[in-house]
Amino acid sequence: MDKQIRIVTATTLSSEEFWATATLAKSMPFWEDPNDPIVIDVIERNSTGLPELYNRYLDEKYKGQIVLFVHDDVSIQDAMFQNKLRTAHESYDVVGLAGGDNAVEDPELLLWHVMSRSKSGIVAHPTKDGSSVNSVCFGPTPSPVELLDGLFISVDIDAALDRGYRWDEDFNFHFYDLSFSLTVSEKGGTMGTWPIWVVHSGLGDSYQSDAWKKQQPTFKSKYRPRIRNKKALF
Repeated sequence: MDKQIRIVTATTLSSEEFWATATLAKSMPFWEDPNDPIVIDVIERNSTGLPELYNRYLDEKYKGQIVLFVHDDVSIQDAMFQNKLRTAHESYDVVGLAGGDNAVEDPELLLWHVMSRSKSGIVAHPTKDGSSVNSVCFGPTPSPVELLDGLFISVDIDAALDRGYRWDEDFNFHFYDLSFSLTVSEKGGTMGTWPIWVVHSGLGDSYQSDAWKKQQPTFKSKYRPRIRNKKALF
């Protein structure tokens, strides 16, 4: 029997605003299937750090499920979405759209695409006028990776429970994806990208924010030694 897919998204919007205006909600007609319904959990008016929210789903009551943690500004425009996601999880415990491998010892910025020597995946972004999209191709996909971008991370809950994956609650809205990726690698898990077509309204420029800069020292102190000691992880 196919595993139930559950989508979890946190939003600053109210529930009513989310269903009326959010990019993710508007994309549902692309992949809704009455014969294969997806459960969608919308965490409205959210101000809680994402790891704390996400850890609630790494729980026995979600056994047998695939839980996709996705940003509310992602438009999933792939009619084969469910089938692709289940197929991806036949190969990987954790699945994303874009990521990297072979982390460098001393990156200029603690961003996955700067930290990685080899990159994988594709993500599209709308142009300023919204008339078309620009597709960023990082590299071949599907591909195993050691770091994933947090806009779209899918977790096989059975594998997470078996191996003890947890999101690090020292982070809130930044670095949670990199820290989780490193935890999966540490625990011997499998992680990879898959070609699922989405359009992401975010521009990936959050590293310029004060909040990102404030969290960077915590990430650097906890995880950079592991990156430098590549024999332990990579």
